Amino acid sequence: MADLEILPWTVIRGSQAMRGSGVVPIADLFPVLEQALEAHSRVLLWDMDGIENNRPGLQLIRKFEGLGLWVDAGVRYAETVIDVLVAGADKAVVGTKSVWGLEEVREAY
Repeated sequence: MADLEILPWTVIRGSQAMRGSGVVPIADLFPVLEQALEAHSRVLLWDMDGIENNRPGLQLIRKFEGLGLWVDAGVRYAETVIDVLVAGADKAVVGTKSVWGLEEVREAY
């Protein structure tokens, strides 16, 4: 059995980031994400604007392009998967609760 790894994570909504029990402006999150990426090589980001409103924060993702960011932006369509990846996420999380169908996953692939 493969070793399990717990990824550092954060949740963003609008101009705020939630990490653990604290809420901070997104600008204050950058050093924390950079440290987590250095230490773990991956960080999971839950983008609540993307999940709830189908509007992923692509500008934030661009700031961490190629650094190991895994993004759950509640993708519904193949185009959104591609947008998240082109913006710079290393992985786009595709969940069965939000994606409109298996064909969308095939199309994004």
